[in-house]
Amino acid sequence: MPSLLDLSAELKLTVVEQLELEEQLESEKNLEREEEDEEGEEEEKAKSVRDWPIMSLSSTCKVFRTLCAPFVFKSLVLVNNEKNGASIQSIADSANADFVRNFRFTSRFKSLLAPDGVEAPSDKDFPASTQKVLENLKAFPKLERLAIKLPGDRDYFEMYPDDQIEEWEEVVDAEERQAWRALTKNVYAAIAQNHDHESLKHLELVEVVGKDVSSWHDESFRKFLGNLDSLKISLMGGENGAGWCMNTNGWYGAFVENMSEFFFKHLTNVTQLSLCASTDGPIGLEGTRHAPVLFPALSMPKLRSLHLKHNFISSQLIEFINGHADVLERVHLDECYSALHCYLAENAIPWSNFFSRIVDAEPSALLSFEVTPVHATIDGREYGDMTDEVFARMEKELAANPERHLFAYSHLDGKYGMLFEDYEGRVEAFDAGVDQAAFDRLMAVVVRNIKRNEKN
Repeated sequence: MPSLLDLSAELKLTVVEQLELEEQLESEKNLEREEEDEEGEEEEKAKSVRDWPIMSLSSTCKVFRTLCAPFVFKSLVLVNNEKNGASIQSIADSANADFVRNFRFTSRFKSLLAPDGVEAPSDKDFPASTQKVLENLKAFPKLERLAIKLPGDRDYFEMYPDDQIEEWEEVVDAEERQAWRALTKNVYAAIAQNHDHESLKHLELVEVVGKDVSSWHDESFRKFLGNLDSLKISLMGGENGAGWCMNTNGWYGAFVENMSEFFFKHLTNVTQLSLCASTDGPIGLEGTRHAPVLFPALSMPKLRSLHLKHNFISSQLIEFINGHADVLERVHLDECYSALHCYLAENAIPWSNFFSRIVDAEPSALLSFEVTPVHATIDGREYGDMTDEVFARMEKELAANPERHLFAYSHLDGKYGMLFEDYEGRVEAFDAGVDQAAFDRLMAVVVRNIKRNEKN
Protein backbone atom coordinates (compact mmCIF):
# COMPACT_ATOMS: atom_id res chain seq x y z
CA MET A 1 0.00 0.00 0.00
CA PRO A 2 1.40 3.45 -0.92
CA SER A 3 2.56 5.53 2.02
CA LEU A 4 2.37 9.26 2.63
CA LEU A 5 6.11 9.13 2.99
CA ASP A 6 6.35 8.04 -0.66
CA LEU A 7 4.94 11.38 -1.79
CA SER A 8 7.24 14.06 -3.09
CA ALA A 9 8.25 16.83 -0.70
CA GLU A 10 5.96 19.24 -2.57
CA LEU A 11 2.92 16.96 -2.21
CA LYS A 12 3.65 16.36 1.46
CA LEU A 13 3.65 20.11 2.03
CA THR A 14 0.41 20.47 0.03
CA VAL A 15 -1.29 17.93 2.33
CA VAL A 16 -0.15 19.83 5.40
CA GLU A 17 -1.25 23.18 3.98
CA GLN A 18 -4.71 21.83 3.14
CA LEU A 19 -5.17 20.49 6.66
CA GLU A 20 -4.04 23.83 8.07
CA LEU A 21 -6.57 25.66 5.90
CA GLU A 22 -9.43 23.43 7.06
CA GLU A 23 -8.43 23.90 10.69
CA GLN A 24 -8.23 27.65 10.23
CA LEU A 25 -11.81 27.67 8.94
CA GLU A 26 -12.91 25.54 11.89
CA SER A 27 -11.14 27.90 14.27
CA GLU A 28 -13.02 30.86 12.81
CA LYS A 29 -16.31 29.00 13.31
CA ASN A 30 -15.36 28.33 16.93
CA LEU A 31 -14.76 32.02 17.52
CA GLU A 32 -18.16 32.84 16.03
CA ARG A 33 -19.77 30.35 18.43
CA GLU A 34 -17.81 31.63 21.41
CA GLU A 35 -20.73 33.62 22.77
CA GLU A 36 -22.75 30.43 23.12
CA ASP A 37 -20.09 28.58 25.12
CA GLU A 38 -20.57 27.79 28.77
CA GLU A 39 -18.34 29.57 31.26
CA GLY A 40 -15.16 27.75 32.20
CA GLU A 41 -14.75 26.01 28.83
CA GLU A 42 -11.84 28.11 27.58
CA GLU A 43 -9.24 25.53 28.63
CA GLU A 44 -11.16 22.78 26.87
CA LYS A 45 -11.31 24.86 23.70
CA ALA A 46 -7.56 25.43 23.91
CA LYS A 47 -7.05 21.67 24.21
CA SER A 48 -9.41 20.94 21.31
CA VAL A 49 -7.22 23.00 18.98
CA ARG A 50 -4.53 20.38 19.51
CA ASP A 51 -6.93 17.55 18.64
CA TRP A 52 -7.20 18.56 14.99
CA PRO A 53 -5.97 16.23 12.18
CA ILE A 54 -2.78 18.18 11.60
CA MET A 55 -1.68 17.23 15.13
CA SER A 56 -2.25 13.57 14.37
CA LEU A 57 -0.29 13.86 11.15
CA SER A 58 2.59 15.58 12.93
CA SER A 59 2.81 12.62 15.31
CA THR A 60 3.31 10.01 12.58
CA CYS A 61 7.01 10.55 11.94
CA LYS A 62 9.87 13.02 12.05
CA VAL A 63 9.31 14.14 8.45
CA PHE A 64 5.72 15.24 9.05
CA ARG A 65 6.55 16.59 12.48
CA THR A 66 9.02 18.94 10.82
CA LEU A 67 6.61 19.88 8.02
CA CYS A 68 3.67 20.44 10.39
CA ALA A 69 5.50 22.43 13.06
CA PRO A 70 5.06 25.88 11.41
CA PHE A 71 1.29 25.25 11.20
CA VAL A 72 0.81 23.55 14.57
CA PHE A 73 2.49 26.37 16.47
CA LYS A 74 1.28 29.27 14.33
CA SER A 75 -1.47 30.20 16.81
CA LEU A 76 -1.43 29.70 20.58
CA VAL A 77 -4.19 30.10 23.17
CA LEU A 78 -3.31 30.89 26.78
CA VAL A 79 -5.83 30.59 29.61
CA ASN A 80 -5.31 31.59 33.21
CA ASN A 81 -4.31 28.39 34.92
CA GLU A 82 -0.93 27.06 36.02
CA LYS A 83 -0.93 23.95 33.83
CA ASN A 84 -1.76 25.78 30.62
CA GLY A 85 0.79 28.50 31.38
CA ALA A 86 3.52 25.91 31.91
CA SER A 87 2.59 24.23 28.62
CA ILE A 88 2.86 27.49 26.68
CA GLN A 89 6.14 28.28 28.45
CA SER A 90 7.59 24.98 27.25
CA ILE A 91 6.86 26.09 23.69
CA ALA A 92 8.48 29.46 24.40
CA ASP A 93 11.62 27.64 25.55
CA SER A 94 11.82 25.50 22.41
CA ALA A 95 12.77 26.06 18.78
CA ASN A 96 9.04 26.00 17.96
CA ALA A 97 8.72 29.50 19.43
CA ASP A 98 9.92 30.81 16.06
CA PHE A 99 6.73 29.55 14.41
CA VAL A 100 4.29 31.46 16.63
CA ARG A 101 2.53 34.33 14.82
CA ASN A 102 -0.79 34.68 16.70
CA PHE A 103 -1.36 34.65 20.44
CA ARG A 104 -4.70 34.79 22.26
CA PHE A 105 -5.23 35.17 25.99
CA THR A 106 -8.70 34.45 27.28
CA SER A 107 -10.14 33.86 30.72
CA ARG A 108 -13.40 33.09 32.40
CA PHE A 109 -14.13 32.48 36.02
CA LYS A 110 -16.63 29.82 37.01
CA SER A 111 -18.44 32.71 38.67
CA LEU A 112 -17.57 36.31 39.33
CA LEU A 113 -20.19 36.47 42.05
CA ALA A 114 -19.53 35.13 45.54
CA PRO A 115 -22.51 34.39 47.82
CA ASP A 116 -21.92 37.67 49.64
CA GLY A 117 -21.02 39.80 46.63
CA VAL A 118 -18.27 40.05 44.00
CA GLU A 119 -15.61 37.33 44.10
CA ALA A 120 -12.40 38.46 45.83
CA PRO A 121 -8.99 38.16 44.11
CA SER A 122 -7.05 34.91 44.39
CA ASP A 123 -3.55 33.85 43.33
CA LYS A 124 -5.20 31.16 41.20
CA ASP A 125 -6.77 33.84 39.00
CA PHE A 126 -3.40 34.88 37.59
CA PRO A 127 -0.86 32.08 38.15
CA ALA A 128 2.87 32.75 38.03
CA SER A 129 3.21 30.69 34.83
CA THR A 130 0.55 32.80 33.10
CA GLN A 131 2.20 36.02 34.20
CA LYS A 132 5.63 34.84 33.04
CA VAL A 133 4.35 34.04 29.55
CA LEU A 134 2.49 37.33 29.12
CA GLU A 135 5.40 39.42 30.38
CA ASN A 136 7.86 37.71 28.03
CA LEU A 137 6.15 37.53 24.65
CA LYS A 138 9.53 38.36 23.15
CA ALA A 139 10.23 34.67 23.66
CA PHE A 140 8.17 34.37 20.47
CA PRO A 141 10.43 36.54 18.26
CA LYS A 142 8.14 36.50 15.21
CA LEU A 143 4.85 37.02 17.02
CA GLU A 144 2.63 39.45 15.08
CA ARG A 145 -0.83 39.45 16.64
CA LEU A 146 -2.11 39.48 20.20
CA ALA A 147 -5.78 39.12 21.18
CA ILE A 148 -7.06 39.64 24.72
CA LYS A 149 -10.47 38.62 26.04
CA LEU A 150 -11.01 39.28 29.73
CA PRO A 151 -14.00 38.31 31.87
CA GLY A 152 -17.06 40.42 32.29
CA ASP A 153 -19.93 38.89 34.22
CA ARG A 154 -23.02 39.86 32.24
CA ASP A 155 -25.34 38.86 35.08
CA TYR A 156 -23.59 41.23 37.47
CA PHE A 157 -23.64 44.19 35.08
CA GLU A 158 -27.12 43.68 33.77
CA MET A 159 -28.85 43.07 37.09
CA TYR A 160 -27.86 46.47 38.37
CA PRO A 161 -28.01 49.21 35.71
CA ASP A 162 -26.67 52.33 37.37
CA ASP A 163 -25.24 55.77 36.74
CA GLN A 164 -22.22 55.44 39.03
CA ILE A 165 -19.01 56.69 37.44
CA GLU A 166 -15.90 55.69 39.36
CA GLU A 167 -13.33 58.16 40.58
CA TRP A 168 -9.67 57.13 40.43
CA GLU A 169 -9.61 56.00 44.06
CA GLU A 170 -12.64 53.80 43.41
CA VAL A 171 -10.93 52.19 40.41
CA VAL A 172 -7.89 51.28 42.50
CA ASP A 173 -10.08 50.03 45.34
CA ALA A 174 -12.14 47.85 42.99
CA GLU A 175 -8.98 46.26 41.60
CA GLU A 176 -7.97 45.31 45.13
CA ARG A 177 -11.36 43.83 46.08
CA GLN A 178 -12.79 42.27 42.91
CA ALA A 179 -11.28 39.24 41.20
CA TRP A 180 -12.09 40.16 37.62
CA ARG A 181 -10.88 43.75 38.07
CA ALA A 182 -7.61 42.51 39.60
CA LEU A 183 -7.07 40.09 36.72
CA THR A 184 -7.75 42.82 34.17
CA LYS A 185 -5.20 45.11 35.80
CA ASN A 186 -2.57 42.36 36.00
CA VAL A 187 -2.99 41.19 32.41
CA TYR A 188 -2.58 44.68 30.92
CA ALA A 189 0.39 45.36 33.20
CA ALA A 190 1.98 42.13 31.96
CA ILE A 191 1.52 42.70 28.24
CA ALA A 192 2.81 46.27 28.62
CA GLN A 193 6.23 44.78 29.37
CA ASN A 194 6.41 43.90 25.66
CA HIS A 195 6.35 47.51 24.48
CA ASP A 196 9.65 47.03 22.63
CA HIS A 197 8.67 43.78 20.87
CA GLU A 198 9.89 44.31 17.31
CA SER A 199 7.31 42.20 15.45
CA LEU A 200 4.22 42.44 17.69
CA LYS A 201 2.25 45.12 15.86
CA HIS A 202 -1.40 44.06 16.03
CA LEU A 203 -3.61 44.10 19.13
CA GLU A 204 -7.24 43.01 19.45
CA LEU A 205 -9.24 43.69 22.61
CA VAL A 206 -12.36 41.52 22.60
CA GLU A 207 -15.59 42.57 24.36
CA VAL A 208 -13.98 45.20 26.53
CA VAL A 209 -15.92 45.97 29.71
CA GLY A 210 -16.58 49.69 30.10
CA LYS A 211 -14.53 50.13 33.25
CA ASP A 212 -11.28 52.05 33.76
CA VAL A 213 -8.10 50.00 34.31
CA SER A 214 -5.23 51.48 36.29
CA SER A 215 -2.63 49.74 34.09
CA TRP A 216 -3.83 51.72 31.08
CA HIS A 217 -2.39 54.85 32.67
CA ASP A 218 1.11 53.41 33.04
CA GLU A 219 3.77 54.76 30.69
CA SER A 220 4.77 51.22 29.67
CA PHE A 221 1.25 50.45 28.39
CA ARG A 222 1.13 53.70 26.46
CA LYS A 223 4.49 52.83 24.88
CA PHE A 224 3.01 49.46 23.94
CA LEU A 225 0.13 51.21 22.17
CA GLY A 226 2.57 53.54 20.44
CA ASN A 227 4.37 50.54 18.93
CA LEU A 228 1.25 49.12 17.24
CA ASP A 229 0.34 49.16 13.55
CA SER A 230 -3.26 48.13 14.12
CA LEU A 231 -5.78 48.08 16.96
CA LYS A 232 -9.19 46.40 17.01
CA ILE A 233 -11.56 46.99 19.92
CA SER A 234 -15.00 45.50 20.48
CA LEU A 235 -17.15 46.60 23.41
CA MET A 236 -19.23 44.27 25.57
CA GLY A 237 -22.95 44.74 25.02
CA GLY A 238 -25.94 42.92 26.42
CA GLU A 239 -29.28 43.50 28.10
CA ASN A 240 -30.76 42.09 31.28
CA GLY A 241 -33.70 40.16 29.86
CA ALA A 242 -36.11 42.90 30.91
CA GLY A 243 -34.96 45.21 28.13
CA TRP A 244 -32.44 47.36 30.01
CA CYS A 245 -29.51 47.70 27.61
CA MET A 246 -25.83 48.26 28.30
CA ASN A 247 -26.16 51.97 27.50
CA THR A 248 -28.45 52.47 30.52
CA ASN A 249 -25.32 52.24 32.68
CA GLY A 250 -23.84 55.69 33.16
CA TRP A 251 -20.34 54.26 33.41
CA TYR A 252 -20.65 52.82 29.88
CA GLY A 253 -21.09 56.24 28.28
CA ALA A 254 -18.32 57.71 30.44
CA PHE A 255 -15.98 54.92 29.38
CA VAL A 256 -16.65 55.43 25.67
CA GLU A 257 -16.11 59.17 26.05
CA ASN A 258 -12.74 58.50 27.71
CA MET A 259 -11.46 56.00 25.16
CA SER A 260 -9.32 58.69 23.60
CA GLU A 261 -7.43 59.12 26.87
CA PHE A 262 -7.18 55.35 27.35
CA PHE A 263 -6.18 54.43 23.80
CA PHE A 264 -6.54 56.73 20.79
CA LYS A 265 -4.20 59.59 21.69
CA HIS A 266 -1.33 57.13 22.23
CA LEU A 267 -1.61 55.40 18.83
CA THR A 268 1.18 57.33 17.16
CA ASN A 269 2.01 54.62 14.61
CA VAL A 270 -1.32 52.92 14.01
CA THR A 271 -2.38 52.57 10.38
CA GLN A 272 -5.54 50.50 11.00
CA LEU A 273 -8.25 51.06 13.61
CA SER A 274 -11.44 49.06 14.15
CA LEU A 275 -14.00 50.03 16.79
CA CYS A 276 -17.08 47.83 17.21
CA ALA A 277 -19.92 48.51 19.62
CA SER A 278 -23.20 46.55 19.82
CA THR A 279 -26.91 47.07 19.23
CA ASP A 280 -27.25 47.23 23.03
CA GLY A 281 -24.86 50.15 23.23
CA PRO A 282 -24.34 51.95 19.90
CA ILE A 283 -21.91 54.83 20.20
CA GLY A 284 -20.93 58.07 18.50
CA LEU A 285 -23.28 60.84 19.68
CA GLU A 286 -23.97 62.89 22.78
CA GLY A 287 -27.34 62.76 24.52
CA THR A 288 -29.41 60.58 26.83
CA ARG A 289 -28.56 56.88 26.38
CA HIS A 290 -25.91 57.92 23.86
CA ALA A 291 -22.13 57.63 24.20
CA PRO A 292 -19.90 60.06 22.28
CA VAL A 293 -16.66 58.87 20.71
CA LEU A 294 -14.10 61.65 20.92
CA PHE A 295 -11.52 60.97 18.24
CA PRO A 296 -8.93 63.76 18.58
CA ALA A 297 -8.62 65.26 15.10
CA LEU A 298 -4.82 65.11 15.16
CA SER A 299 -4.46 61.68 16.80
CA MET A 300 -3.31 58.63 14.86
CA PRO A 301 -1.42 60.68 12.24
CA LYS A 302 -0.58 57.60 10.13
CA LEU A 303 -4.09 56.12 10.03
CA ARG A 304 -4.90 54.56 6.65
CA SER A 305 -7.90 52.34 7.44
CA LEU A 306 -10.90 53.03 9.70
CA HIS A 307 -13.61 50.45 10.46
CA LEU A 308 -16.60 51.29 12.65
CA LYS A 309 -19.55 49.10 13.62
CA HIS A 310 -22.74 50.09 15.44
CA ASN A 311 -21.71 53.74 15.46
CA PHE A 312 -23.87 56.81 14.89
CA ILE A 313 -22.45 59.25 12.36
CA SER A 314 -21.56 62.65 13.78
CA SER A 315 -19.87 65.96 13.06
CA GLN A 316 -17.01 64.87 15.30
CA LEU A 317 -16.45 61.80 13.13
CA ILE A 318 -16.43 64.03 10.05
CA GLU A 319 -13.76 66.22 11.61
CA PHE A 320 -11.66 63.18 12.41
CA ILE A 321 -11.94 61.76 8.87
CA ASN A 322 -11.25 65.15 7.32
CA GLY A 323 -8.28 65.64 9.63
CA HIS A 324 -6.74 62.60 7.93
CA ALA A 325 -7.70 63.55 4.37
CA ASP A 326 -4.11 63.19 3.16
CA VAL A 327 -3.48 59.72 4.63
CA LEU A 328 -6.80 57.90 5.19
CA GLU A 329 -7.32 55.41 2.36
CA ARG A 330 -10.19 53.22 3.51
CA VAL A 331 -13.33 53.81 5.55
CA HIS A 332 -15.83 51.06 6.30
CA LEU A 333 -19.03 51.90 8.18
CA ASP A 334 -20.70 48.60 9.05
CA GLU A 335 -24.21 48.72 10.50
CA CYS A 336 -23.85 52.41 11.32
CA TYR A 337 -26.72 54.86 11.57
CA SER A 338 -27.94 58.42 11.47
CA ALA A 339 -29.95 59.46 14.54
CA LEU A 340 -31.50 62.46 12.77
CA HIS A 341 -34.97 61.78 14.17
CA CYS A 342 -33.89 60.62 17.65
CA TYR A 343 -35.09 63.19 20.19
CA LEU A 344 -32.47 61.96 22.68
CA ALA A 345 -29.50 62.66 20.41
CA GLU A 346 -27.66 65.96 20.37
CA ASN A 347 -26.38 67.37 17.08
CA ALA A 348 -27.42 64.38 14.96
CA ILE A 349 -26.92 64.78 11.21
CA PRO A 350 -28.34 63.12 8.06
CA TRP A 351 -26.22 60.95 5.80
CA SER A 352 -26.26 63.60 3.06
CA ASN A 353 -24.57 66.09 5.38
CA PHE A 354 -22.03 63.47 6.45
CA PHE A 355 -20.98 62.60 2.90
CA SER A 356 -21.05 66.18 1.59
CA ARG A 357 -18.76 67.53 4.28
CA ILE A 358 -16.23 64.79 3.59
CA VAL A 359 -16.34 65.64 -0.12
CA ASP A 360 -15.76 69.31 0.72
CA ALA A 361 -12.50 68.37 2.46
CA GLU A 362 -11.21 66.88 -0.81
CA PRO A 363 -9.77 63.65 0.65
CA SER A 364 -6.80 63.03 -1.61
CA ALA A 365 -5.82 59.61 -0.22
CA LEU A 366 -9.29 58.01 -0.07
CA LEU A 367 -9.50 54.85 -2.21
CA SER A 368 -12.47 53.06 -0.65
CA PHE A 369 -15.55 54.15 1.29
CA GLU A 370 -18.01 51.40 2.20
CA VAL A 371 -21.36 51.63 3.93
CA THR A 372 -22.78 48.19 4.67
CA PRO A 373 -25.27 46.70 4.37
CA VAL A 374 -26.14 48.45 1.12
CA HIS A 375 -29.84 48.09 1.93
CA ALA A 376 -30.83 48.81 5.53
CA THR A 377 -33.86 46.98 6.92
CA ILE A 378 -37.21 48.43 5.90
CA ASP A 379 -39.81 45.88 7.02
CA GLY A 380 -41.67 47.75 9.75
CA ARG A 381 -45.08 46.29 8.94
CA GLU A 382 -45.22 44.17 12.10
CA TYR A 383 -45.36 47.29 14.26
CA GLY A 384 -47.54 49.34 11.95
CA ASP A 385 -44.67 51.61 10.91
CA MET A 386 -45.10 50.80 7.25
CA THR A 387 -48.00 49.80 5.02
CA ASP A 388 -47.89 46.79 2.74
CA GLU A 389 -48.06 49.13 -0.24
CA VAL A 390 -44.99 51.14 0.81
CA PHE A 391 -43.05 47.97 1.60
CA ALA A 392 -43.91 46.43 -1.78
CA ARG A 393 -42.87 49.62 -3.58
CA MET A 394 -39.55 49.77 -1.72
CA GLU A 395 -38.82 46.10 -2.40
CA LYS A 396 -39.47 46.64 -6.10
CA GLU A 397 -37.29 49.76 -6.34
CA LEU A 398 -34.39 48.17 -4.45
CA ALA A 399 -34.58 45.05 -6.60
CA ALA A 400 -34.45 47.21 -9.72
CA ASN A 401 -31.51 49.24 -8.34
CA PRO A 402 -29.41 46.79 -6.26
CA GLU A 403 -26.45 49.19 -6.08
CA ARG A 404 -28.52 52.07 -4.77
CA HIS A 405 -28.15 52.47 -1.02
CA LEU A 406 -30.92 52.53 1.53
CA PHE A 407 -29.12 54.25 4.39
CA ALA A 408 -29.91 53.44 8.01
CA TYR A 409 -31.75 55.88 10.26
CA SER A 410 -32.30 54.69 13.83
CA HIS A 411 -33.15 55.97 17.30
CA LEU A 412 -32.79 54.92 20.93
CA ASP A 413 -35.48 54.32 23.52
CA GLY A 414 -35.30 56.84 26.34
CA LYS A 415 -35.94 54.33 29.12
CA TYR A 416 -34.39 51.04 28.10
CA GLY A 417 -31.81 52.28 25.59
CA MET A 418 -32.98 49.83 22.92
CA LEU A 419 -32.06 50.57 19.31
CA PHE A 420 -35.06 50.97 17.01
CA GLU A 421 -35.04 51.23 13.24
CA ASP A 422 -36.52 54.46 11.93
CA TYR A 423 -38.42 52.99 8.99
CA GLU A 424 -40.21 56.20 8.07
CA GLY A 425 -36.93 58.12 8.13
CA ARG A 426 -35.29 55.53 5.91
CA VAL A 427 -38.04 55.58 3.30
CA GLU A 428 -38.31 59.37 3.37
CA ALA A 429 -34.57 59.80 2.80
CA PHE A 430 -34.59 57.16 0.07
CA ASP A 431 -37.40 58.89 -1.79
CA ALA A 432 -35.74 62.30 -1.47
CA GLY A 433 -32.53 60.92 -2.99
CA VAL A 434 -30.22 63.46 -1.35
CA ASP A 435 -28.29 60.85 0.64
CA GLN A 436 -27.55 58.82 -2.47
CA ALA A 437 -26.59 61.93 -4.43
CA ALA A 438 -24.09 62.95 -1.74
CA PHE A 439 -22.71 59.42 -1.59
CA ASP A 440 -22.30 59.39 -5.37
CA ARG A 441 -20.25 62.59 -5.15
CA LEU A 442 -18.04 60.93 -2.56
CA MET A 443 -17.63 57.88 -4.78
CA ALA A 444 -16.60 60.17 -7.63
CA VAL A 445 -13.78 61.44 -5.43
CA VAL A 446 -12.73 57.85 -4.71
CA VAL A 447 -12.73 56.94 -8.41
CA ARG A 448 -10.70 60.03 -9.24
CA ASN A 449 -8.10 59.13 -6.62
CA ILE A 450 -7.85 55.56 -7.90
CA LYS A 451 -7.32 56.71 -11.48
CA ARG A 452 -4.68 59.21 -10.37
CA ASN A 453 -2.79 56.47 -8.56
CA GLU A 454 -2.98 54.19 -11.59
CA LYS A 455 -1.38 56.87 -13.74
CA ASN A 456 1.40 57.36 -11.22
